[in-house]
Amino acid sequence: MNECKGDKLLVCSEKHADSIGDALDFNTCVLSDYERVPDKGLIEDEEGLELLISSVERSIAANANASCTVRVDNKVWCIRDSYEWKCPPGRGVVENLVREIEKLSGDGEDDTGYL
Repeated sequence: MNECKGDKLLVCSEKHADSIGDALDFNTCVLSDYERVPDKGLIEDEEGLELLISSVERSIAANANASCTVRVDNKVWCIRDSYEWKCPPGRGVVENLVREIEKLSGDGEDDTGYL
């Protein structure tokens, strides 16, 4: 499978799954053994391409120019590009990302002390 087909699979499952957890479980399963998937119609037809184009347009509008741009509260948190994480101080730690999300959701303390 090429990267474009994989990207189409991701956006299709995001649209059609009942929850993000179901989409993640589905993607993990399929991407690990894609060649055994009997019907690839959804990602190979027009809908898969339209969803991928829409995803790319959202990325461009958000100024997400690297392969992996992590955004929190509509702001760039960290970027992975050329197999390397490029993060401001304190943002390269998973626990700090979790704290920030908890803070924004109202489940964490407002005084975030990053590791």
